[in-house]
Amino acid sequence: MSKKTIISLLFFIPLFISLIITVGYPLIYTFCLSFFKKDVTTLIPSFYWLNNYIGVLTDETFYIVLQNTLVWTVLNLILTFSIGFLLALILKDENLKGIKIFRIILIIPWAISVPAYMSWKWLMNSDYGFFNELLVKLRLTNKYIPWLNDPNLVLLACIIGNVWHMFPYMSTMLLAGLQAVPPELYDSAEIDGATKLKKFIYITIPQIKPTIFVSTTLYLIWTMNSFVPYVFFPGGLGHRAETFPIYIYKLFFTSFNFGRGAAAATLLFLINLSLAMIYMKILKLEW
Repeated sequence: MSKKTIISLLFFIPLFISLIITVGYPLIYTFCLSFFKKDVTTLIPSFYWLNNYIGVLTDETFYIVLQNTLVWTVLNLILTFSIGFLLALILKDENLKGIKIFRIILIIPWAISVPAYMSWKWLMNSDYGFFNELLVKLRLTNKYIPWLNDPNLVLLACIIGNVWHMFPYMSTMLLAGLQAVPPELYDSAEIDGATKLKKFIYITIPQIKPTIFVSTTLYLIWTMNSFVPYVFFPGGLGHRAETFPIYIYKLFFTSFNFGRGAAAATLLFLINLSLAMIYMKILKLEW
């Protein structure tokens, strides 16, 4: 090993140390804690075998939360991707007047996170919210909708707010992919008499497939671990707006059942790890 290589590796030591402290140690500690009984009444943790995992998997709330997380993640992904892709196709046109300004404005919802969600709570207020007023004016409904009070609508309200916040991310990623497509491909297809639909299907989609896959996979993992419903409804409204990360948080800091909370956190980590492995495998096949 050359001196230059050794010096280069030395510069990575601070990074490795920080990763061990901030990622490695909490990960290992949480995994080990999941096999122990530890709460506020337990001074010395006792080995609990798989009872924490059994407790989580036999908890009725766990399956409600799992269903909420699935609905939350899938609807967010579908709506965010659809809106983001449509806007990316529109903003790709350099001939549109004021296109650069629109691209800058597009980032604003993504740049403001918590203030945006708090604004949506006001917009969806059941008594004086602008959202309800707009729906009534457009005659889409004849009465105000209790977005924040109806247990059947609370998760949908969270999804609408989160889609508005995150579609700029998806649009920006897809716009970058669209701009990277060589114009020569479209010119050749034009000469061969290809229609716009065929150019979209046989040129655009295959060329931006890696971008689509990366952006949607990352968004999938982010959304699954999102705390947004807690910002909207800290109480959860009887678990109707409670997702997996919030469930884990409550086990730790509301129930103070650290062992069971660690078991739930480990399960969420395994789900994320599985998604990451699938992502890496497909990415390897694509590239």
